[in-house]
Amino acid sequence: MRSDLTAVVLDAAGVPFCDSVGLSALIGVLKQSQAAHKRLALSGVHGTLARLLALTGLAQAFEIHDDVQQAIQAIQAAGSGA
Repeated sequence: MRSDLTAVVLDAAGVPFCDSVGLSALIGVLKQSQAAHKRLALSGVHGTLARLLALTGLAQAFEIHDDVQQAIQAIQAAGSGA
């Protein structure tokens, strides 16, 4: 993860399937972002990934938005103190 980033938006809109390997990778990225004090937002979460996040309770651990633009707007609004 680049040190000059304040946030990362991971667009999952094109992800047709997610299994335990993919979920483990997401958890790893989440831990890295938390350790670096960076925001991690997911966008376009649907299908298998949405079900996995809900079933495991990880939906509460991730910042989830409908699309990339919504995620960016939320990050910018938080950065401006709005």
